[in-house]
Amino acid sequence: MQPRNYSQRFPRTLALYVTALLCGCEDRSRSPRDAAGEMSRMLSEQRIAEAYRQTASAFRFTRSAKYFEARVRDLGLCDASEAKWGEAERHGRLATVHGVFTPKDGSKFPLNFILSMEDGKWRLMEARSDPVPGRNAVVDVFAVTARTRDTGTPRA
Repeated sequence: MQPRNYSQRFPRTLALYVTALLCGCEDRSRSPRDAAGEMSRMLSEQRIAEAYRQTASAFRFTRSAKYFEARVRDLGLCDASEAKWGEAERHGRLATVHGVFTPKDGSKFPLNFILSMEDGKWRLMEARSDPVPGRNAVVDVFAVTARTRDTGTPRA
């Protein structure tokens, strides 16, 4: 086996460096707050399938599009007349944005969107409720839970 010369190694090395640089890029023009706002707009405009495609791959791996749509409708997120978002708290490639959805009946529904940086975009990873009074526990509102006769106790 003959060693490769410079003209054979250079294009491969250059391609490797360009790929490494592009994988670390993120769209800095859109903040996590912007991404959460866009997600809530898609849901309120009934563009649920499009919103599902904007979720993180780990989210889509554990939840189907039909489950996502059913859950969005159950929560009333597609009927919200407005959503107000706070500032994002960043933790590396994750960010948490606190939002308050206001359905048409005027009630308030607070949610915390956890977003992850994936493919250069902020994508929904989880949506958590505010802590439940008295239990100080938060719930992933899109979590898939088993529903059998023996699962009557709250999920741990």
